[in-house]
Formats: sequence, structure tokens, C-alpha cells
Amino acid sequence: MRSKGFRALIVFSAVSAALCSSAGATISVEDLIIRADSLLRSDNNAGLSELVAANLPAVGTAVGDILNSAIKDGNGSDSIGEEASLALADRLAQLFGAETHSRALEKLVATYRGWDGEKRSRRREAGTLKLQGDSLKLRADSLLAAGKCHIAEAIYDEAADAYEQAILLYVSINDRYSAGIVWGSKGNVHFALRQWKPAIKCYERALKLRRSIDDRRRMANAIASLGYTCLNTRDYSRSEKSLLQAIAIRESLSAKAALFTPNRVLATIYVEMDRRDEAEERFQMAIDIARETGDLAA
Repeated sequence: MRSKGFRALIVFSAVSAALCSSAGATISVEDLIIRADSLLRSDNNAGLSELVAANLPAVGTAVGDILNSAIKDGNGSDSIGEEASLALADRLAQLFGAETHSRALEKLVATYRGWDGEKRSRRREAGTLKLQGDSLKLRADSLLAAGKCHIAEAIYDEAADAYEQAILLYVSINDRYSAGIVWGSKGNVHFALRQWKPAIKCYERALKLRRSIDDRRRMANAIASLGYTCLNTRDYSRSEKSLLQAIAIRESLSAKAALFTPNRVLATIYVEMDRRDEAEERFQMAIDIARETGDLAA
């Protein structure tokens, strides 16, 4: 139902305080659909906008369920009911996009609308299963976004809960790319709480997934995170090895700016290991990188 490159990723370019504070206030999907339908029928656009903004994690699933309903209506030749469902899905998708800067739901609705009569008939059942998968994807993306909001407010326990739920959903649809991102984010939660062993386990899982899809940039991120965490456990040998690996990958990707922090941390490790000459060399490399990239504040 969706194109090969379609990814329903929710991208928060800037997370507002309003969205963060509302992330945990989600009502049930069924209630959301009922309220949204009532508000749409009464042309209460302001109320509908507020409803979507306050319940973002549920909107993706709601749109998937509404499209499932449209399929059933169309299968019973209820064209009026089908169009009403599509109108509601359209409006929710538009408002969701306005809040999250993601066009994932609008693409999902447009894909359904693009089916001709024969194609819809052939894909009733297959479409239902696919829409359920898309709903799971969007639900997981919403949980990932909610976790970011919780981290911004330093509500780490709720962030960890959101990430755990997102991981289960991504695994259920075999989305290794997104699951790797969430494992890394969950590791960051444990790191912020100074829970070093759980952080290491999360980064290791993130690394395993990123290797499985050959995502070298994020592989380097996971390896570097392992290096930073192992420094806090005083496992200097593993920390050094990890950071050298991360540096090598980033150099192969010409990611110059991303070389500053691992070099600076390596210098700290060498100081702890009483390897003064190597520490001075790495400090100088970090300074040179900062000057070259214009990051003088670093």
C-alpha cells in the first residue's frame, strides 16, 4: 500500500513546551475518534486542533482505525460512510502534520484515496493488515516523540517507559532502523541517570541493529556512546577501543565536526591512564578540529 521509500517518521524540529506537557494526557483512541468526528461535524476547527495537539500519541492509531472503517464501508458499498471516514482521516492527518511537521499521515490517507475501485476491491483484506502495520508504526513514532518531550523536561522515568513501548512496536513490524534509534535514546536516559550498566546494554543493542542494516553513521554514534559510558565505569581499555573505532568510522565518513568530542574524551582517558604525551596529542587534535569547524565555544 505504501511506496518502497515511504517512512512514516515523526520529526519534531522544535519541541514546544505545550506539546511536551500534553504528551502524557492521551485519551483512548476510540474516544479521540468520537470527539474528533463530533467536532468536525460541528465545524469546530479550534476544538479539533486542540484535541489533536493534546493527544498526538493516539492520532496515528486513530487515523489507521478510521481508514480501516473506510475499507469496511466501501466493501459494503456505503460510499457516503466511506467518504465521511476519509474526510475525518484527512482532517486529523492535516492537523497532526501541522503539530509535528510530519506528512506521514497525509501520505497514508493519500495512498488510500489513490486506489481505484478494482484495486480497492482486490486489497480489502491486505489493506486492512497493512493499515494495521502503519498504525503500529505511527503509534511507535508518537511514543518516540513523547519520549523526547519527557527528556526535554527531565522526566526520565516516563521517557524510559515511552521508549520501551516504542521498541516493542518497532520490533513487531521489523523496523530495525527505528528500533536502533530508540535503543540509543533509551541508553541516553540511563546515562543521564548515571545508570551505567543499563546504558551499556542499550547502546550494545543499538549497535547490533545498526550493524545489521549497515548504518555506519549511527554505528559510530553507538560505539562512541559506549566509549563515554565505559569511561564512567573506569573501564579505560574498552572506552579507548570504542572511541578509536568511532573516530575511524567518522573519519571514513568525513564527519569532521563529530571528531571533536571523542578526541577530547580520549585525552581525558589518557590522563587517567597516565599517558601524558598521548593526552596532549588528543587535546591538540580536538582544539584543531574546533578551530577548523568554527566551533570555538567547544
